[in-house]
Amino acid sequence: MAQLEHNAIAEVRELASHALRRVRAGAEIAPRLLDLADAARYLAMSDKGLRELIQGGEVPYIQKIAGRSPYLVDIRDLDKWVERSKIHLHSV
Repeated sequence: MAQLEHNAIAEVRELASHALRRVRAGAEIAPRLLDLADAARYLAMSDKGLRELIQGGEVPYIQKIAGRSPYLVDIRDLDKWVERSKIHLHSV
């Protein structure tokens, strides 16, 4: 009986260790899709301001369920919007 308990404990430890490695590896992956709050924070603007850009067609978005789920924004599209929005002063 003691051997069975020992084996069970060893198996649980191994499973927990494996699960912990997967969680840590997942934490190293930067998210590509951001929710509205994180996307707005990335752009240093308000949620409302970003929502207006989305609704105005300036920033594309994804919805898992059209019309029902929250906006998700691709960080690459945010970077493109920043590049398009830069103002360059021409030297005289």
